[in-house]
Amino acid sequence: MITKVTGYLMKGNTLLILLCVIAVYFSFWKLGADPLNEWDESRRGVNAMEMLQNGDPVNMYYGGKPDTWNAKPPLMVWLIALSFKVFGYNEFALRFPSALAIFFSFIIIYRLILLYADKAVAFLTCISLLSVNGLVGNHVGRTGDVDALLIFFLLLSILFFLKYLDFNYTKGLYYSAVFMGLAFYTKGFASLIILPGLFLYTVAFRKIGKLFKDKRLWIAAGIFLSFVTSWVLILYKYGLTFTESVFGSRNTLETLWKYDIIQRFTEGVDHQEKTHNYLYFFNYLDINFNIWNYVFYVVLAFIIYGFARHRQGQFLKNDYQRKLMVVSLALVLSIGLLLSLVKETHIWYMAPALPFIALITVIGIREITEQYRYFIFIVSVVFVFTFTRKIIDINTSGSYPDFLTSSEKVIKSADRVITYNLYRQDYLLYLKMHNPQVQVLKGSDSIKFAEKEVVIVSRDAYIQSDSLKANTRLISGDEQFVILMPE
Repeated sequence: MITKVTGYLMKGNTLLILLCVIAVYFSFWKLGADPLNEWDESRRGVNAMEMLQNGDPVNMYYGGKPDTWNAKPPLMVWLIALSFKVFGYNEFALRFPSALAIFFSFIIIYRLILLYADKAVAFLTCISLLSVNGLVGNHVGRTGDVDALLIFFLLLSILFFLKYLDFNYTKGLYYSAVFMGLAFYTKGFASLIILPGLFLYTVAFRKIGKLFKDKRLWIAAGIFLSFVTSWVLILYKYGLTFTESVFGSRNTLETLWKYDIIQRFTEGVDHQEKTHNYLYFFNYLDINFNIWNYVFYVVLAFIIYGFARHRQGQFLKNDYQRKLMVVSLALVLSIGLLLSLVKETHIWYMAPALPFIALITVIGIREITEQYRYFIFIVSVVFVFTFTRKIIDINTSGSYPDFLTSSEKVIKSADRVITYNLYRQDYLLYLKMHNPQVQVLKGSDSIKFAEKEVVIVSRDAYIQSDSLKANTRLISGDEQFVILMPE
């Protein structure tokens, strides 16, 4: 019976169709149910809403003023703005571009693996990735951040580079450069994070001479640089000059260079002294690869033992599968090492390497089970546990801020919503989703508002102001802020 089912699944595109069904479920089910994340997701949403309001597709705005914090190129904000136009101002629309990007990323991973291995390896790699939070999770596939789109373009870039290098697809370098350029328009210089790994792989199989002698490489480099140059010229022509900036920079380009490159490597973005996190790679696996990380460590030990024992290269006898393992190791090690040397890191930075960590794990599982059959039972338990946990996770939603949801009708019906020192980015996006007429003011401004207007101030400011208590009605609040209306 099992043999018949396996045979059926291996026919045609059955496994690919099954993968698409599962990936759609994990990517889109209850996509808008979770509350907004306070930081990057909410800021992207505000950027996109204000872009639609002010009609400026180049400069990011936050709270009605130039956003001097977010200096990344605007491709993801454009897509979120388009999604808002189609689906309206809501959480699903904010996250739809990321969910779509991560869904197609699984198809790319599947197709990339098929260049070197069989359908079973491709399918099991994708399934293991679906069972953890590294791709379909916070700050990546199920939130309105830039990383899912970055991963999508980087995977396409890797796919076409490998098609050129190992399968003589002559146009592969050009397509690879285009997708790396789109990755730059998504997250700036983070698009270059795959280059050291691809370089190591090229050196490992002694193809570096062929690559550097091929004029297509230099044309491809020109294609990528044209993306970078186009953004620089756009900023030079249409970019704003900052009168004040959180990083002390004069414009977006200077912020992009200083913030995303120099400060992240040397000191961190908040100007506080930080040290290198040399355990960053292991911390990432522990959080975003669930208990698969322990299987990964067993596989690494087995790989090291295999190479030490079979000095004539007999380990991983299939040449194409060996190439797949080597390119995966090169990408994982280079990205992991690079991020361990950066002082400002976040747990999602390693996400572009996760497909290749999963691939190493699956290939290693196949090698181990050929010698130790019982290992498949251990892996099966891991799979059932992580897959079940993931299903429970996406069906469990957090809670929205009660004081905002309970005041939704009041906020929607107000002529204007005025905020004072509202430092919570998720609160601002909630307000703008309910009522686009939001004015963001600082505490130095006098608190004045008219009939049919709503004001949000800190609870401390309300308690300390006799005028506010005397002339306003408290609608709702939490431990930080209160919502008021005129008496």
